[in-house]
Amino acid sequence: MCEPFVTQASQRSVAMARSLCELDVANLGGRTLMKRDDGWLVEEPTYLGEKVVLDLTPDEDDWLSVEGVNKELTEHIAGDAALCLCMSVKVSPEDAEKLDAIDRQMKDVCNYSALRGKVAWKNMHHGGGCVAVNLVLEESAQPTVLKFVHDGQMLTGRGKDFLTGCLNGKDLTDFKCKARVLLECIHNAADHFAINVTVLSAVFAPRLRRKMVGYTEVEDAAAIRAAARLRYEY
Repeated sequence: MCEPFVTQASQRSVAMARSLCELDVANLGGRTLMKRDDGWLVEEPTYLGEKVVLDLTPDEDDWLSVEGVNKELTEHIAGDAALCLCMSVKVSPEDAEKLDAIDRQMKDVCNYSALRGKVAWKNMHHGGGCVAVNLVLEESAQPTVLKFVHDGQMLTGRGKDFLTGCLNGKDLTDFKCKARVLLECIHNAADHFAINVTVLSAVFAPRLRRKMVGYTEVEDAAAIRAAARLRYEY
């Protein structure tokens, strides 16, 4: 097992994670996170003046289905070196509705319609209950903490190599996950706005699938012969 590097600040953030049902969107605000080289200000959502950290699976039996995963690592935040893997997870209808409410509130906080109304705002929830979240894997001082349940043990690590080793040829869509996330910033791209959802820590467990037991070609041929011997029933 390799334990990841986690700062005290990020440990506190994970400990303070709220469930979506606890969050009152009226208490959401925003503040400047950083200024990019091109002059654009990057804003971050806040809740009662603090960073917005959410536990998407607050109950013991809560799991998210991984519905899709990008093939390649992409830039996490414009102008920053960190690389992430974007995956789509499915949340409950109630949580999807709350995420839509967060997007609406943050659009008001950012004065979106008056500022750059011609540029699309992409909601965190993008249909069918699916939400795009980012696993930070490379070129970061605080990569996502990755945990995999394997043979009754918990493997913990970080980075692309650790993830690849734990997958062992499988895809993340073969797993269910628990996730604590940070609404890190309002991603200000040339063609869209979006709240960047960063996974602080995730637990993955293999999806249980029904084992399909079929018939071989030899058994198919035997069934054809047997069918020819069937008699009429009167």
